[in-house]
Amino acid sequence: MSAKIVLILISVIVLSVTSCQKRRLNRDTTTSIDMSIAEGGFNDIQKVSEDAIKEAFLEGKSSGGFKDIYGSPMVTVTPAWPDSSFPKDILIDFGTGTTDWLGHNRSGVLSIHATGMYKDSGAVFIINPSNYYVNDYRVEGKKTILNTGRNSNGNINYSVVVADGRVTLPFSDVIFWESNRNREWVSGEDTDYVTDGLSGILDDSFSITGKGSGVNRLGRAYSVSIINPLIFGFSCRNIQKGVLEIAPNELDVRTVDYGSGTCDNDATVTVDNRTYNIKLW
Repeated sequence: MSAKIVLILISVIVLSVTSCQKRRLNRDTTTSIDMSIAEGGFNDIQKVSEDAIKEAFLEGKSSGGFKDIYGSPMVTVTPAWPDSSFPKDILIDFGTGTTDWLGHNRSGVLSIHATGMYKDSGAVFIINPSNYYVNDYRVEGKKTILNTGRNSNGNINYSVVVADGRVTLPFSDVIFWESNRNREWVSGEDTDYVTDGLSGILDDSFSITGKGSGVNRLGRAYSVSIINPLIFGFSCRNIQKGVLEIAPNELDVRTVDYGSGTCDNDATVTVDNRTYNIKLW
């Protein structure tokens, strides 16, 4: 056998092995799962912070609903009401562990710096978690929320930026995450705990658009684009509806579909015309 034929055979074998490896990696749903975990972690810190901000601590309403939902974290506002001046600093301290009404456990502290009321156009809210855990997932990073006013539908919009995001999994693997999103308050603005009880808080829902990027637990970088708006409601831990695309480095783009609006922890990932079921965090 000539040397030329041997080289051709070796090249064919290498290409075949490489192609098989890429197909195997493309079937891996790690990036989709890790992105959903990061998304869920930073949605959680915003959800908790917004519940506190919108209720007693910046909107001047009864604090009973917040404790009904989250147990009994210690909340400190400086300067405290009835001082109506801004900025205000809010600390939500879950201590070594507080269980919410859905059975999720949180520990650590969320600190919020607020320049105005939650519904005020131009108000800024900066959220920093400190040793903050949700069900053994540690969430770190800075989340900045800017009220950009009402859109043509009359709904309040918020610019939401995550910087230096990091989620440590229960078995110590780490996910990195950053995002730049628009969050439209599509329902529940006109209800609250005082007028409607617990349902006045849980009926809030938001439509999320924008982009993000991160590094999964295996060290693979990826970018994210929302194709159909993500729908996130305060009555559910996970995103309930919407479609996004994830582009991991050196792999094919995959689509994540969160379903039609049911509150669950299920989603599907489609890549190479194959669809896989995944569980969210």
